Amino acid sequence: MNDLTLLICDREEEYLRLMTEYVLKQQGLCWQVRAYTDPEEMKRREAGRKEDKGDILLFSENVLQGQPPMQLAECTVLLVEKGKVIAGDMPGIYKYQGADEVLRELLELYAAVSHSAETVLSKGGKSRILAFYSPVHRCLQTTLALALASKLCEKGRTLYLNFEYHGSVAGMLPDDKTRDLADLVYFLNAQGEKFRIRLSSIVRKYGDLEYVPPMKVGANLPAVSGEEWLRLLHRLDEEGGYEYLVLDLSESVQGLPEFLSQSSKVYTICKKDRMSEQKLELYRAQLERKGYGDIWKRTEKVYLPFIRNLPEGNMEYIKGELAMFVKELLEEDMKD
Repeated sequence: MNDLTLLICDREEEYLRLMTEYVLKQQGLCWQVRAYTDPEEMKRREAGRKEDKGDILLFSENVLQGQPPMQLAECTVLLVEKGKVIAGDMPGIYKYQGADEVLRELLELYAAVSHSAETVLSKGGKSRILAFYSPVHRCLQTTLALALASKLCEKGRTLYLNFEYHGSVAGMLPDDKTRDLADLVYFLNAQGEKFRIRLSSIVRKYGDLEYVPPMKVGANLPAVSGEEWLRLLHRLDEEGGYEYLVLDLSESVQGLPEFLSQSSKVYTICKKDRMSEQKLELYRAQLERKGYGDIWKRTEKVYLPFIRNLPEGNMEYIKGELAMFVKELLEEDMKD
């Protein structure tokens, strides 16, 4: 197993320490970090290495001092302190933003130039895939999926994916500059050999839960073929390093039955009114007719109790009435 080696040079010792700690805590990629406050010391030590060369050099503006950047790594990036600074062809990242944003931008820049991205990444294990789908609309499917995914984080690393036509999930809706699920599908096709680095640059956190922002343009969902969705699911399962993948699905997904058939468990929210029961019966009959009767057999039919206080923030998904219901749901699942 090889590491992704990051060299950081910055005269601010506290920033250097905090950034190093943050990077080493990240999951999904195997990191080795070598931090320096003196550029001359870094140059002396790194230039003498015959093996274990740096992959990325993150070089602060406070040690640049008008000198050209040192070629000690495959990708060299400037930590900009005072707005936009142009230093030849060297790309820059604003230093005083969240560490997650710094790392995300850094991975995007590395993926764009690296010729060895595939060899420096750790292999992930098999994921347990849990899907949510119901033909009954306005049934709190996304609320339940988020609550269950948040609870699973206590058991292992979990990735949540939203496949709604308009993925308007509180706190997860991407802005114009945020990469989303559409970008991940694009990188699956165009940059497959660097998939895991691209994945790490797109994934965001909602509390402890990791997620890929839903598509900004809902009309892009039907444009993705069922084959592409299955390829994406396979790559996430094999290479993402997640113990759980939680899929919040909708009718907009091409090849929906094939998608559901890959899941070890399908949660379908039901209601007891006549119209909802007719929709569920039609859905069951369609699965049988298309040869996917096994999906219905692996489906957990969920009747939500009346919940007085629905969660509004990420911490509320792991406590309260809904969290207790999810805990019982998972306990029953473990028995099965």
